[in-house]
Amino acid sequence: MLLSISTTTRAPRAGEVDGRDYYFVSGAEFQQRLAAGRFIEHADFGGERYGTELTNIERAQKESKDLLLDIEVQGVRQLKQLFPGRVVTTFVFPPSFTELEARLRARASENEEQIAVRLKTARGEVAILKDPLFSDFIVVNDQLEAALALSKSIVAASRALLSRQSPEEISKLLK
Repeated sequence: MLLSISTTTRAPRAGEVDGRDYYFVSGAEFQQRLAAGRFIEHADFGGERYGTELTNIERAQKESKDLLLDIEVQGVRQLKQLFPGRVVTTFVFPPSFTELEARLRARASENEEQIAVRLKTARGEVAILKDPLFSDFIVVNDQLEAALALSKSIVAASRALLSRQSPEEISKLLK
């Protein structure tokens, strides 16, 4: 599995490295890349822009690996339209809004206004889960090891979905 590296207009947080955690670019550079068609999805979140560039998919295909994206709801919608039937979505969420707020505050990377916006956005995102066509799975991240194990199981099960097998692979079984 390969983790996609998003491009963002936000400033790096302490310890983040350009090209490892994100590709950090200016707003103008982000807009140029968007206009050039380099993004397969993009979103505005918390006053900043985020996007997944096509090079992530190309790298995963070249290495014959699944691509894992950590993206916002806006981007999920775009990918489901762009790749119908090929995108498997998992909504990862802490066990409660109280815990989400505590985690945001512990990071100490956003001010009070930004935290309020993030919490409001999260409430809207949870409401989207009522749409059965939006997310395939949910992982409650209350214990990291258990959440990770469940996530790995989702990837394994998704690879085995009959709908994801090629006609050639199915024909091999019938011989």
